[in-house]
Amino acid sequence: VYQLHRLDWDMDLEESLSAMTNLQRAGKIRVIGASATPAEWIVELQWIAEHRHLARVRSEQCIYSLLSRRVEESVFPTCQRHGVGTMIYAPLAGGWLTGKYRRDEPLPEGSRATGRLGRMGTWDVERPEVQRKYALVEELSALAQEAGLSLTHMAMAFAAEHPAVSSVIMGPKTMAQLQDTLGAAEVR
Repeated sequence: VYQLHRLDWDMDLEESLSAMTNLQRAGKIRVIGASATPAEWIVELQWIAEHRHLARVRSEQCIYSLLSRRVEESVFPTCQRHGVGTMIYAPLAGGWLTGKYRRDEPLPEGSRATGRLGRMGTWDVERPEVQRKYALVEELSALAQEAGLSLTHMAMAFAAEHPAVSSVIMGPKTMAQLQDTLGAAEVR
């Protein structure tokens, strides 16, 4: 899969699709994908492909988790209607849905919160979005416990279960994280 990653608003879609089609016809790539594409552009790409006899976009990579569900509104239905598979990323919302970020607890060393994003203020507890995430994680942790699951497993299962989702991209840093995350594969 060769992806048009975050399409350029100033670039002609037909030109981009033509270049990708040339690569496919030359045998250099098998499938054309896109990433972070608005639903209306997915429709337009399909229209261009059909009317200009170009290869179709077959996959869309988008962010999706219990904390980020905006793609359910239009991207998922559009992809389903046009036979475009979805590869979702950030199913654990940058670590929030592992439960490692807790209100009034120090940020874990080596985490995103103490790295570049933390230094940029993304995890600043004064931000309303951060307070909202803390509250949601508390509520979701209680729900996961009630269901007899870890928060990680519940979040991964949620992301994988949506009928529009073809695959879930994981991003573990350690073998322990990988093994824990893989444990969610059996959860429905």
